Amino acid sequence: MDSRLRAHPSPFTWPSRPGASVCLWLASATAALGASGGWTPNVPMLEPSPMLLWDSTWTLRTGGGYRDNPSVAHTFREPSGFASTGVDWMLIRPPTDGNLFYLFFTGDDRRYLHAPAVPLEETFITSTQWTHTSSDGWSTGLGLTHFYADQVFDLSSDNNGFGTARARGHTLILKPVTKREANGWSVELEPAVSLQYFGQPLDNYREFAPRTKLSRSYGYKSSIEVSVGAGRRFYDTTRLLTADGVAVAGTHEQLTTKLAEIQWRHWWDEGHHWRSTLRTQASRNEDNGSGYFDYDKWAGYAQLQFTRGRWQVEAIGRVARYAYPIQLSGATAGDRRHRDEITAELKTEFRWTKHLKSVASAEWQRSVANTAFDDFSVSTFQTGLEWEF
Repeated sequence: MDSRLRAHPSPFTWPSRPGASVCLWLASATAALGASGGWTPNVPMLEPSPMLLWDSTWTLRTGGGYRDNPSVAHTFREPSGFASTGVDWMLIRPPTDGNLFYLFFTGDDRRYLHAPAVPLEETFITSTQWTHTSSDGWSTGLGLTHFYADQVFDLSSDNNGFGTARARGHTLILKPVTKREANGWSVELEPAVSLQYFGQPLDNYREFAPRTKLSRSYGYKSSIEVSVGAGRRFYDTTRLLTADGVAVAGTHEQLTTKLAEIQWRHWWDEGHHWRSTLRTQASRNEDNGSGYFDYDKWAGYAQLQFTRGRWQVEAIGRVARYAYPIQLSGATAGDRRHRDEITAELKTEFRWTKHLKSVASAEWQRSVANTAFDDFSVSTFQTGLEWEF
């Protein structure tokens, strides 16, 4: 799966627009002249136009690279170069009166040159959110996200299948949010509802997954967060299986998930040159039948980012372990299925001008399992340019 999908985009930096700056400067200059007596307007002074509160930014991406296993296969590999294009667009209203609104779109298209099994991969995400923050620290909001993908998916955590497969489809996520902040502490409740509409071999589902997060901010905008959640997923057509793997007629799988997560994000200096992020998560997943689809997952994430001048360098590591208490691997008698995943990634950016930068990345992913279809490796190298305006 493309690394851009592992994290949802969010507006951490307010965009700037020359036109808005000029209008604000003209309004300030007019007010200053009127106050000094140098010029008296013949029309009454008006409030700034509401349009000045809105801003937008664009980012265009182009590049290319090489992937040694586009189909993420165990044995049949099709190494290929690729060409990629992408675009980001954001419309935002900063919370000048306590109301924040943004509409964000990102899309990526990757075309492989010599990979008949996977000629292309596409992802498109549209996200919008409104949030109101009151003076007493309470925030309420509502977000809606649409996700479209045509790419290779890992089936280990979706339908609890084996191996990987190419699929195409849509996901809708509705996410109400209630948050309370006071003295560096915050508590957040997020009862998300999602719908997935995908073609075979993935199944459609409906899911309700509330989550609660407690966080503490300190230092140079550093924070530590603890979150817990639970969810219930209802599949449309997937049949329950007996402990021996035999389908049970007239049944549909339901999966209950319980998870806990801790994240520590720390800025190591006042100038915000060094930042580290550590995250660990544990989850238990249980079906509504024999437990054939049950699995436990432990995951860890580490990121180190350095920014100075025109350079930014980022190193990322991920580890995950899947353990299935009922399913057998088939390798030896009584051997329970399990899988370990390791990912390492290095990214660099160099900003040539205010609006133009070059980017390069290298990613290595390895899945080690006692089932053949879950055992694979993928290496990806990519470079390109980004224009921001």
